[in-house]
Amino acid sequence: CYAWDSGVDEWRLLDSAKCQASEQTAVARPAFKVNLFGSIGAGISFVPNTIDFGELFENWQGKLSESRAVLSVVIVLWVLFIPLAVLLRRMDLRDAQKFQFLPLKDEREQKGFVYKIEVFNGSKRGYEVPVGVFISVKGLNASELLRTLDDGERRNFESGGVDNFLMTTKAHLGDIRSICLTFDKTESGAGRWYVSRLIVTDCTNDNKYIFVIEDWLSPGIDSAVNCASSIDLKFSKNLVRNHLSRRMQDDHIWFSMLRRKVDTNFSRLQRLGVCWSLLFMTMIANAMWYEVADSSSEAFRIGP
Repeated sequence: CYAWDSGVDEWRLLDSAKCQASEQTAVARPAFKVNLFGSIGAGISFVPNTIDFGELFENWQGKLSESRAVLSVVIVLWVLFIPLAVLLRRMDLRDAQKFQFLPLKDEREQKGFVYKIEVFNGSKRGYEVPVGVFISVKGLNASELLRTLDDGERRNFESGGVDNFLMTTKAHLGDIRSICLTFDKTESGAGRWYVSRLIVTDCTNDNKYIFVIEDWLSPGIDSAVNCASSIDLKFSKNLVRNHLSRRMQDDHIWFSMLRRKVDTNFSRLQRLGVCWSLLFMTMIANAMWYEVADSSSEAFRIGP
């Protein structure tokens, strides 16, 4: 029995002289003998089943024969885990290559000022992979014109993906004011390219310049975009959709194992290990509370 001590704001354990369970106590109707004044509340807290590992290993063959269904589930889970782990490990290696920042294939300067370029492609219906993409970057101090957005090694600009490049310039561009994107055609020759946003990072001072596009680009047409201000970022028309898409691809532990198009340190294989741990912990928790009490009973109740 416990009593609430308002002086210290905590529950105090009472001795048997002040409170003890009556012989008429039942699961549905707890009864107590109390030598106290005031409002009295009653309830029952059900203690989970304990797992005696010593007894378990003493007669483990007999325990296994009694729990064939549980053993079968555990074996099936581990049989599924091994091929899934191999598959996700291969996907992790492919992701590591895809999210790597590689230099542009038209790189002319071996030494100079390095800029990171991140292109976030949309995933709308009618999306086509562009061919022959060029970018021009205009800064406060200098400009870089018609650089080829291609590393020559990977397949870039897939729907919903992120492409990372390194651009080296002879002169420092200063604060970047605008960019201009253009491309020759799409793979089918009749589609358009949807770009969500583009981020340029100055590796000299780690300044980031974000360009919100959120529009379809047509082949052969120059698309100039100014650097987004803080207000533009807050009121972007697809801000909520982009946020939810990233949450599903990164934060959702199950969904992100198969559909992961953002760079993160939490690999697919690690996510699989967490999911399997949750499954086994859920099984153990169910075993601890199995047949402890009727499902309609309450765990604890306070009040007169």
